[in-house]
This record gives sequence, C-alpha cells and structure tokens, in this order.
Amino acid sequence: MQRVFYAFSVFILGLFCLNSTFAQKAERKMPIFSDKWAEQVGLTEDQRNQIRQILENERAKLQPLKQEQRQILFQMKDLGKNGYFDEALANQLATRKAEIDKQITIERLRTKASIFSLLTPEQREKAQQFRPRFGEKFQKFRKGKKELPPMEQ
Repeated sequence: MQRVFYAFSVFILGLFCLNSTFAQKAERKMPIFSDKWAEQVGLTEDQRNQIRQILENERAKLQPLKQEQRQILFQMKDLGKNGYFDEALANQLATRKAEIDKQITIERLRTKASIFSLLTPEQREKAQQFRPRFGEKFQKFRKGKKELPPMEQ
C-alpha cells in the first residue's frame, strides 16, 4: 500500500513540476507589438489601434491552423513507435503540415503588408531600421537568451 501511495505522490509531484515549467514559459512570451516599437516608429493612437485590430484578426485566422499543426505534430511524434513505418500516413501528414506552414507564412506576410500600408514613408523607414535589432533580440529570446553570431544582411 505504501508503494502505491509513494508512486502516486511522485506522479502528483511530477505534474506540479510540469505545470510550473509551462507557467514559466508562458510568462516569457515576447509581445509582437510593443509600445516601445510604436514610440520609436512614431505611431499615432489611431495607427496603434488599427495595428492591434490587424494583429487580432491575424491571431483569429491562425489559431485553427496552429491547432491543426499541433495535432499533426503529435501524430508525427507517435508515428513509428509501434515498430511499423506507415509511409502513406507519414506522407499525408508531412504534406498537410507543409500546406499549413505555407498558409501561416502567407497570412503573416499579408499582415505585415497591412501594417506597413498604414505607415507613412518616414515611419516605414524607421520601422525597417528597427527590424534588424528586433530580429537579433527575438533570436536570442527564442534560443534561451544565448549569445548568437551577428545576423547577415
């Protein structure tokens, strides 16, 4: 009986550890649209509101695609664990994942174009100067804040 209790306790403790790990990752989320960027580019309040609306629309469009992508990744992770490789299923999953990646990329580029269409030429120039620095910072953020070599341009 004590072994069952011990095993159950270890299991519950493991769940708490996983929960805290995911909570820490959630806190690390980097904002896509920040007030600092808006200030450096010189956005008006109207432009800020329009950009927020564009980003909300993008999120709504991408959410179902990302959920499907996540499901496909889980299926791919389990593929072959039974000792059998189902090439037809692997091909189908890989093809669908590629289609979703393509749709996500197109939607993000469309969103970028929508945002840049709201900017004045001066604001576009400032945004393009800010972008390489943001890219470097974002890469450091995604890599666990490790030092990376300079980005090629």
